[in-house]
Amino acid sequence: MDMIPGKRILIVEDSKLQARITADILSRHGYSTDFADTAEGTLKKISSPEGPDLILMDIDLGEGMNGASLAKHLQQIKDVPVVFLTAMSTPEVLEQVRKVARYGYVLKGAPEHVLVSTVEMALKLHEIISQARMYRRIFEESLTEVYIFHLKTLKFLAVNRGARENLGYTMEELREMTPLDLKPELDFPKFKALLDPLLKGEQEKVVFETVHRRKDGTTYPVEVHLQQFEHMGEKVGTAVVIDLTVRRRMEEELVKSRQEYLELAEDAPIGILKCDRRGNITYVNQKVPEILGSPSIEETKKINLLTFHQMIKFGLSQRLEDCLQNNRSDTYEVHYESKWGKKVWLRVHVKPLANKNEVTGAQMIIDDITQKKRLEEENRRREERLRLMLKGIPSPAWLISRERRILAQNKAAAELFGTKEGDYCWQGIHGGEYLPKEYREAIQKTGVPLPGTKCYFCRGDEALAANEPLNSEVEFAEGVWDTWWVPQGEDVYVHYAVDVTRYKKMEEELYRLSITDPLTGVYNRRYFIQTLEQEIERVRRSGQPLSVIMADLDHFKNINDRFGHAVGDQVLKAMAASFKERLRKTDCLARWGGEEFVILLPDTTAEGGALLAEDLRRRLSQMEIPGVGHVTASFGVTGYLPGDTVDTIIQRVDDMMYQAKGKGRNCVCTCTAPPPS
Repeated sequence: MDMIPGKRILIVEDSKLQARITADILSRHGYSTDFADTAEGTLKKISSPEGPDLILMDIDLGEGMNGASLAKHLQQIKDVPVVFLTAMSTPEVLEQVRKVARYGYVLKGAPEHVLVSTVEMALKLHEIISQARMYRRIFEESLTEVYIFHLKTLKFLAVNRGARENLGYTMEELREMTPLDLKPELDFPKFKALLDPLLKGEQEKVVFETVHRRKDGTTYPVEVHLQQFEHMGEKVGTAVVIDLTVRRRMEEELVKSRQEYLELAEDAPIGILKCDRRGNITYVNQKVPEILGSPSIEETKKINLLTFHQMIKFGLSQRLEDCLQNNRSDTYEVHYESKWGKKVWLRVHVKPLANKNEVTGAQMIIDDITQKKRLEEENRRREERLRLMLKGIPSPAWLISRERRILAQNKAAAELFGTKEGDYCWQGIHGGEYLPKEYREAIQKTGVPLPGTKCYFCRGDEALAANEPLNSEVEFAEGVWDTWWVPQGEDVYVHYAVDVTRYKKMEEELYRLSITDPLTGVYNRRYFIQTLEQEIERVRRSGQPLSVIMADLDHFKNINDRFGHAVGDQVLKAMAASFKERLRKTDCLARWGGEEFVILLPDTTAEGGALLAEDLRRRLSQMEIPGVGHVTASFGVTGYLPGDTVDTIIQRVDDMMYQAKGKGRNCVCTCTAPPPS
């Protein structure tokens, strides 16, 4: 017996003793075994990555389980051969086996060689069936058309799906047809003449092109590969057929493309020449004589590109020879004087022309760049003038290209920022610190900046597009800089910056002084009125509440008279400081005048303002002021009412404050309802 070692056998048997006996036999013959005694266990075993190669299934598992039904279910899940174990071979049992499996059965208690040979035969049969399925699938699913036909009758034996779908025939129809039915230009003698070299053994394969006719009468070009082989003692023919429709279409498109290329080459705004390996010109378009000043294409073709003295003098021959000998393309610029005396700057691109990896000549493309060179020289002179201009700017200044490369800089820029010509401005000036996140991350990941990389505040592109100077105040290097971008043509701008930090600080200090009370440091009356006007507009739009507190220090005149004005000032400062400690950042505390303070409370109702006023009153009355002792204040509170203005709110809160004075001072009076009209 031929042992098949390493195969995994799953024994599905409700008798553990019978399962063990069977496993021992198989183990002695090199098989690995596993057990299952339930349907669930069997399903789990075959679903695992290390599933069995074959199942020995007890046909009667007991407890109502039918091995035949389970085997049928398993084969729907996984292609595993099943051999049944049965205690008897009655017609009923054999009928169950026949319906479910093609791999047979073995009687329990059968001799060892019977069990092992049945398993081996089942495994080999399964392998043969699997291979047959694979070959059938390869044949049927091939994208290439495949035909098998009888060499005597020429009748088709098999035709794959690709061919059937392309032809439009069913397999039943094709079995009654021959290759001659598909090839309208062939008759039997002609087809036989094609087959003869195969039949006589003169050739292993015959290849020819023809046309196939579909069922609907349409035709398509094909390439046929004919071979023969023997099957069951008879010679059959195979035809592998390649649909040439796409290839023919590509060939037609290639011809059309070549024609279009020639037309484009003739009308191209650049010169195009072709030469053979000896330098003889084989093609010249209309532009070449114009560029070189030649009287005609015919005169131009008389030049040998390798030996003509002008070509040698200006180095063109040497570069062409290198291209031809080393199969290497080249691009260069040259100031050339033609045979006809025309001086011209040329940009030359030369590339080899090859056929089957052998260089047969070269193509040369020439472009007249005289005007471009003239502009470059003008730009160079202009940049030189700009360099001189930069030296006259006392602040750091740079000449920067559209690509944000530093072209030039003055002494102040080099000394203050350490920049170098050739640096990116965002890198040299700022070290990449002010790049937006996406640009910075791209550089960190790849080491290469994205196109358009720039600082978030850069207005260079904007200035170039508008062709007018632009400036912004920018904060960097721990200061404020008045920064300018001044266009100098389409692609270059001067970028300079003046440090205005000291002036900005002076400006900020002047503004602070204009809105604060010099004694207490809180806001002044003018700023409070501006803020209240803004809040009233916001309240009218949003409908959110707003309240105002007014506080007046009680008996302040007596404090001044008794302790002096200096002490009175200290009391006002202490009162303001006490209030500020309790207020939010969004609240606005201001000195209204003398000993009066006002507080603006956004998003706060009159009731909320009253609670805060009471807390401020309590804190103030409990505070010990050195040299004075305790002081008190009277508080008025009002909320915003529809139609209110600054004047009506101030008048109402002032009335409430005086009402608190009238009630004996050191208390809070609140207006929570509209005053009587």
